[in-house]
Amino acid sequence: MARPSSGGLIVAVAGAARIAGIRRGDRLLAVDGHRLRDVVDFSFYADGPAATFRLLRDAEEVLVRVERPAAAGWGIEFADPLFDGVRRCTNRCLFCFLDQLPPGWRRSIYLRDDDYRLSFLHGNFITLTNLRREDWHRLAEQRLSPLYVSVHATEPALRRRLLGGKEIPDVRRQLAQLGRLGITVHTQVVLCPGINDGEHLEKTVADLARLHPAVQSVALVPVGLTRFRTCPPAGLEGISALLRSYAPAEAQALLYWAAPRQREFRCKIGQTFLYLADEFYLLAGRPVPSAARYDGFPQGENGVGLVRLLLDEWAPVRRRVSMSFPRPLRITLVSGTLIAPLLRRLGEEMEARLPGFSIQILPLENRTFGPTVTVSGLLTGETFLQGLKGVVLGDLVFLPRAAFDEQREYTLDDVSVDSLREELGRPIVLVERMGEVVRALEAR
Repeated sequence: MARPSSGGLIVAVAGAARIAGIRRGDRLLAVDGHRLRDVVDFSFYADGPAATFRLLRDAEEVLVRVERPAAAGWGIEFADPLFDGVRRCTNRCLFCFLDQLPPGWRRSIYLRDDDYRLSFLHGNFITLTNLRREDWHRLAEQRLSPLYVSVHATEPALRRRLLGGKEIPDVRRQLAQLGRLGITVHTQVVLCPGINDGEHLEKTVADLARLHPAVQSVALVPVGLTRFRTCPPAGLEGISALLRSYAPAEAQALLYWAAPRQREFRCKIGQTFLYLADEFYLLAGRPVPSAARYDGFPQGENGVGLVRLLLDEWAPVRRRVSMSFPRPLRITLVSGTLIAPLLRRLGEEMEARLPGFSIQILPLENRTFGPTVTVSGLLTGETFLQGLKGVVLGDLVFLPRAAFDEQREYTLDDVSVDSLREELGRPIVLVERMGEVVRALEAR
């Protein structure tokens, strides 16, 4: 008999599955004789119009034949996409953000995953350091593409130090092997000034470019450091002491370094290939590239190109927006400190087109992580409560959607939007772009 914990727990049933008699609470163990480890296996092995499902129901195994119409789904929803647990990360990266979190938050926040299946499903970045022989066999069979890989440096000794000092495979060989399997990869380099930039970055980018088209993109992201940094692993104290944030002049120098290389890549391979996180442009006070330079925004979830999307979304809204208000209306738009100067400019453009309207851009210093964490997406409930209490707020308060969990609308430190509304005594709307602000005003 199968272990009660094996297979995928079914939490919702509809369509073909419901018609075939599958129930909520069943565990799906296998499809057409293939045991299932996750939803990826399920999608791969249940790819046809009909399949035989082996289920665990009330401690007994049952076989159910299911047929579905063309282009229809099976009608099954699982409690978790991974049936055999998350592959945990065993590295101790010097700059790992999870090592820089305060204690006492919900357990799931601290989960270190390094699971190639979550990379395929959700775009999580992985290091490829824990792949086993059977994983490579599976990658060869199922061609899970694209994957997202944290490289940081291609020089083995330097990468080993950055990832925590243990022996690890040569990432260049691993990426080449993925390419031979027909799997494409998007990579990132978390840049630590004075450690993996300069000549090391030059080599890393050159090595990754030689692996194109298997390597589709390289994103440069600045290291994030909070006030909760703990002691580094034994033997790595020296390099850890060098960790620091980027200064504006360094960000500007990096942009100047990257520009000719980006132009060269566009000439040679038809795409920018090397992308810099928005933080570098904002820190340097430089305009972000045009949308065409982001080639479809393959690293948008990594903070690459979101400012360009914000600006391009606002441009047509700005041209058409026109409202009048029966009484003066004042709103408050809350953000991190980094994006605030840009939002002020957009706010002034809004005010110029809306008589009787005023917008207060309110940047908050991060009370939880410290002043070195300047992005809006890492603002916490503690920061909102302490930063907004006692402030004269507008009739409507807009908070950055990126700071809240998508499903529950809670911050990292488990403060809900509803509790913020109650504490602040103001209507609160979560927004991502300026067009959403305008739509909220139109709906009033």
